[in-house]
Amino acid sequence: MILTNLIERARQIGFHSIIGGVSAEQTASIGLQESLGFQRVAYLAEVELKFGQRLDLMYLQLMLHPDKNG
Repeated sequence: MILTNLIERARQIGFHSIIGGVSAEQTASIGLQESLGFQRVAYLAEVELKFGQRLDLMYLQLMLHPDKNG
């Protein structure tokens, strides 16, 4: 899976975290990210406009090295 490869590569090169943004209505995408350890960290109401409809945006974050301070 592309996302798991991206996560592993980010760990290898020393990234501390990964942040993903998704429309709050995209429950499958949110579920996928959460299944990989991402946690919901922010919710912004009505900040997207798609086909004339305002949508909410959710940010999720995965800490790659939670036991380290750097």
